[in-house]
Amino acid sequence: MKADLYFDRIEFYKYLPKKDCGDCGFTCREFSRILKMGSRADKCPHLTKREIEFLNLAIEARKFLDVPILQTTVKTRTGLVFSDKKAVTLITANYPYTQAAVSEIMVRAGINFNMLVIDTEGYSVDMAVFLGYFRAERIAEYKDELEKVDKRKIVIPGLAEKFKDEITEIIGDVIVGPVCCAELPIFLLKLGLINNI
Repeated sequence: MKADLYFDRIEFYKYLPKKDCGDCGFTCREFSRILKMGSRADKCPHLTKREIEFLNLAIEARKFLDVPILQTTVKTRTGLVFSDKKAVTLITANYPYTQAAVSEIMVRAGINFNMLVIDTEGYSVDMAVFLGYFRAERIAEYKDELEKVDKRKIVIPGLAEKFKDEITEIIGDVIVGPVCCAELPIFLLKLGLINNI
């Protein structure tokens, strides 16, 4: 059995030019529905090469992201996996398959990143949020480690959005990321957190 990685929650429309020019044969809203069904983004002449690459990566992620549902929790080490002070920092759970899925997407996109792994008792992000293990106090335990990263580029999972205000009080303003990790590269690109080259 596979875990739900929330591919159905990817918001393709917000990354399209919204010109409704018809150059691809569709309105942008129609094109976003076609992308959700698995069609490639190459048909839009108004997207940059990197935007197309990252949209296609989100579309194709269903084929290579495979996260099993386990009957038990599995804990990994916690703390900051540091790469570069200027890189985006993603906060995630200490569940190995969540870390693997996020890392796989970011590596395939060629994006340099830091990862703060917090103690969620070995639960995935969605279960940790539901059970109350993914919360501001747990992130606060790593406040000193976050001094090494660019505070303007800290991203929490979209599923943890309800904790944004509490997290902000403890470590400063954070960015709420997408619900599906496959959306991360295009999300970061559109926010200007990575270069469009």
